[in-house]
Amino acid sequence: MPDNQLNARWLTPLDRRLAVERVRVNQQGIGNKHFKLYQLKEALLDPLTWGFAFIALAGSIPNGGLTNFFSQLIVSFGYTPEQSLLYGAPGGAVEIVALIACGYLGDRYGNRLLISCSGLIIAMLGMILIVALPLSNNGGRLAGYYLTQAGPTVFVTLLSLIATNVAGYTKKTTVAAIYLIAYCAGNIVGPQTFRPKDEPRYVPAEIIIICCYAACLCIVFFIYWYCKKQNRTKATLRAQPGYTKVENQEWLDLTDR
Repeated sequence: MPDNQLNARWLTPLDRRLAVERVRVNQQGIGNKHFKLYQLKEALLDPLTWGFAFIALAGSIPNGGLTNFFSQLIVSFGYTPEQSLLYGAPGGAVEIVALIACGYLGDRYGNRLLISCSGLIIAMLGMILIVALPLSNNGGRLAGYYLTQAGPTVFVTLLSLIATNVAGYTKKTTVAAIYLIAYCAGNIVGPQTFRPKDEPRYVPAEIIIICCYAACLCIVFFIYWYCKKQNRTKATLRAQPGYTKVENQEWLDLTDR
C-alpha cells in the first residue's frame, strides 16, 4: 500500500494532485518524515498529550482486568466455567453496538468527545451493578458485566482526536507513542488488581475499575474544556486586523499550536 497520495501508482498525475488537494483542509500535509526537535518539546509540554496519556492509562486498567478475568468474574456470579464462556460472548456485541452508535451520533451532532462519554457512563453503571447487587441476583450482575463492555468508546474517540487534532509529523508521532505506551501500561496493571485473596467477588478490583472510569470522565471533560479554550484563543488571533495566513501553510508540517 502507498504511504501517501503521491506514491499511488494506479493514479494518474492529475488524480494524484486532486487527491492531495482533497486533504488540504486538514492542514496536516501528506506526511513529512523529518524529525523536528521543537515538535518533540512541544508534544512533551502540551497538556493534551498528558491528558491523552492519563486517560489511556486509567481506561486500560479496567480493560486489562476485565479482558483477562471476565470468565472468573462471571463464575463469581454463580455460573460454571463452561457457562461463563458462553455468557461472556454477548459482551463483544455490546461493544460493537456502542462503538458504532457513538461514532454515528458523534459525527451527526459534531461532538465526538462528549458523546463517547455515554459509553463510559454506561460501563461505570454496569460495574456499580456488579458491586451493589447481591450474589443471589445473578442475572442483574451479568447484565452489569455486559454494560461494562461499552467502555472502550472513549479510547477509540481519542485515537481519532490524535489523528485529526494533533498536527506536525514529529508531534503526532510522539503523542501517539506516549498514548500507546500508557495504554500498554494500563493493560499490564489491570490484571494485577484481581488478587486471589479477593475471590470470588473481587470487590477491591471492581472498586478500582469504578474509580478508573470516574477518572476517565474527569480527564475527558478537561480535554473538552481545553480544546474549546484553544479554539477560542485561535479564533481571537485570526480575527485581529494584522493577522495574515501564510501561503500554502497546509504543507509546511506545522503543529496545531
